[in-house]
Amino acid sequence: MKVHELIAKLNELDKDLDVYCLVDIDFTNSKDAKPTVFDILGASPAPVTTSRDGNRGPVLTFGGGPSSRVMAFIDITPDF
Repeated sequence: MKVHELIAKLNELDKDLDVYCLVDIDFTNSKDAKPTVFDILGASPAPVTTSRDGNRGPVLTFGGGPSSRVMAFIDITPDF
């Protein structure tokens, strides 16, 4: 994705949304952590409910609900 394309996608979103990156692979158990290059796939809003797991790690549950709020997500992938 080009810079102007990302800016255009972000300009479509509510300017007051929190922004997070979303990748669909698990890095939490990696013992051999190393820098990873990511490609940006897009940016979009999504309703989510935030909570904590038993280890106090953050958990996002996608979908509307009484305690949900809309957040902006930049979708990334380690494949380019």
